[in-house]
Amino acid sequence: MATYIAPCSFTDQGVKTVKDSPKRAEAVKALAKKFGCEMTQLCWTLGQYDLISIMEASDDKAATAFGLAVGAQGNVRTQTLRAFSGKEIGEIIGKLGECLTCPTPTRAAASPSPNSSASRSRPSWHSNNADFPGRPTPAAN
Repeated sequence: MATYIAPCSFTDQGVKTVKDSPKRAEAVKALAKKFGCEMTQLCWTLGQYDLISIMEASDDKAATAFGLAVGAQGNVRTQTLRAFSGKEIGEIIGKLGECLTCPTPTRAAASPSPNSSASRSRPSWHSNNADFPGRPTPAAN
């Protein structure tokens, strides 16, 4: 099963009925099972988010359907983040193969040096104010 983290924020409706939040959480845990998901942890939090849910789902489709069902109730807005264990990210990184050992491309030799006149010239967007009517044109060098 894949792991998902869902930061949640109360909607206006959710705040007005915040006293029911613990009961709703139990109902949401039961709802998760109908979608092939399991909420392994739910924490009420301080800060940017009001709740953080950690769940496991068989796949992205199950997690998305569950998230939509929760959102349709109107009490919270959620974001769903796919989380990877150390083992999973190790397998993902392992698929990169030799890409990680490839040399980093170097700058082209034709690049102007920092002291050349080409590097001190104004960028093309700076000297043309056609897109900004009424804005003064800068003086020529």
